[in-house]
Amino acid sequence: MLLYIFGGLAVVVIAVLLVAATRPGTFRIARTVTIRATPDELYPLIEEPRAHEQWSPFVRRDPAMQKIYVGPVRGVGAALDFDGGNKSGAGRFTVTGVTPPRAVTMRLQMTKPMSCDNLVEFTLEPKGAETTDVTWAMSGGRPFFAKVMCLAIDMDDMCGRDFLDGLNRLKGIVEGETHPAASTAATAPVYAGAHAS
Repeated sequence: MLLYIFGGLAVVVIAVLLVAATRPGTFRIARTVTIRATPDELYPLIEEPRAHEQWSPFVRRDPAMQKIYVGPVRGVGAALDFDGGNKSGAGRFTVTGVTPPRAVTMRLQMTKPMSCDNLVEFTLEPKGAETTDVTWAMSGGRPFFAKVMCLAIDMDDMCGRDFLDGLNRLKGIVEGETHPAASTAATAPVYAGAHAS
């Protein structure tokens, strides 16, 4: 009997591994929200990592997260080292490219709960005189372990909900529905490096 049970489990495991092997080796997750504001009004809240404390769910989720800002305040080289342990992860995100006021690219490097090195992109597409489509996207490689995980967890849905939450909070701030001071994370960050105003 045990032989049949173990044999059945082995077949299931092999089947899962074979299915996982057919999954794409890369991923891209993106969400877009239309905001009643110009790209010039929105851009400073995206380009400056410290401003993300007002609207990003990844920064706001863990009030106890340790945050150290390094490099310039904004623009290429501005970075945040963060450590929320296993609750919210640890790593760094760095501004790697700017096209004011239309696009910001960042590099997200995670060390907890698992390693990753992903590209994050924010694009601001004007729609009329006072409206902008803001897209938050993330892309990167998908190692085999991540392929297996994605069979049980819908990463597009999970991350996509966070992206929408952040974009809608950003929308609330610039459209006057949420006061920025009330949205700032409770823990005071630490700053390091040369800051340009």
